[in-house]
Amino acid sequence: GMDQAVCMMARQGCALHVSFVPSLSAVEVRLPEGACFVVADSMAESLKASSTSPFNLRVAECRAACALLRHRLGLPPPNNDEDGSQTLTLRGVRDAAGLTTQGLLE
Repeated sequence: GMDQAVCMMARQGCALHVSFVPSLSAVEVRLPEGACFVVADSMAESLKASSTSPFNLRVAECRAACALLRHRLGLPPPNNDEDGSQTLTLRGVRDAAGLTTQGLLE
């Protein structure tokens, strides 16, 4: 998965855009000067298969954020016949906007 890919491919000082479509690839992404991340492990077990899981809520929140980003970029809402797994992902927004990952960050 994603964690293992980053562990194998990451370099100090770089963010990594990992894609599994159509095959595993990773592109280093330059971050704005002064950008920082906080990474924390709560050590709490999460039952992701549960319908009330915080993980499932996070998935819904990320899809909502992508819908808002599409609107902010002036992109039309995805058609009902489109694959929602692609159109309501950051990759789907990036592709619909015709941007690179770096361009989306800027």
